[in-house]
Amino acid sequence: MIPPSLRILVCEQPVDMRRSFDGLAYAASLAIGGELAPGVLVCFLNKRKSHIKAIWRDPTGVCRLYKRAHQAIFSLPAGGDGGVIQINGAQLAQRIAGVAKNRTK
Repeated sequence: MIPPSLRILVCEQPVDMRRSFDGLAYAASLAIGGELAPGVLVCFLNKRKSHIKAIWRDPTGVCRLYKRAHQAIFSLPAGGDGGVIQINGAQLAQRIAGVAKNRTK
């Protein structure tokens, strides 16, 4: 479903996961410094890194992927400056898979 030709960007600033399609598209346009265009996928995490949303535009509309982790957290790529980080498809798959949380009782 996600085309392999997309340029994938991860925003380092957390976003409110209650945002709608339009709110998320607006946040993506702010993060990338322009309108969300075909060929670009933008990922967002919430503050606790337990939710991830991705948004991209295809020829027929705007698409959104949303995953809530129950026993994991999502990680950010290293080396960012607080803006956006470009990753590849394999790195996106790792982000979506999540990292197991340490369980304490």
